[in-house]
Amino acid sequence: MSSKRSHDVPFGLPSPEALQLAADIVCRRYVLPETIQHPEVRSECLRLAYLIQAYGLAIPRQEANTSPKESQVDCLGHAA
Repeated sequence: MSSKRSHDVPFGLPSPEALQLAADIVCRRYVLPETIQHPEVRSECLRLAYLIQAYGLAIPRQEANTSPKESQVDCLGHAA
């Protein structure tokens, strides 16, 4: 479901690449895997993903020249 702001600019979740990069960066700071499930930590990860996307730092998968890795899971529990 896409939402729109009053000035008709769509917004939603950041790209999967930005979310993955943010999750990798945020997870480096925590030792326990349960910590990433805390609402403040998840919010921090989402804010970082928006910044990564805004500055164009996440490379889309079709542009990346890497082979897909076998079913990896990030610290948020999402499949990579």
